[in-house]
Amino acid sequence: MRFTTTRALQHSGDEQTPVSFTTALFHGLAPDGGLYVPETIEAWPDRELARLPRRTLTEIALRVLRPFTRGELDPAVLEAVVVEALNFPIPLVEVAPRVYA
Repeated sequence: MRFTTTRALQHSGDEQTPVSFTTALFHGLAPDGGLYVPETIEAWPDRELARLPRRTLTEIALRVLRPFTRGELDPAVLEAVVVEALNFPIPLVEVAPRVYA
């Protein structure tokens, strides 16, 4: 997956070269001061979205992150990072009728 800067469209004729996940992660900001964003974001099939309530937080996080790190980060390392980072309860609370946060 390649990442581009949020300011890429503002630079007429000054095309920014997309970078790897690793470069985006360690640089933080693009040279033009923009944020790095994926060039593409895959759509999830409806059947997969319907399964989300039955998934653990770790499973959801891994499903979200894998496309962005594929080929650059060992899946076992990604899983270890996610497990370590999401090691606390994240309750889902109804804040209004049928609205959860």
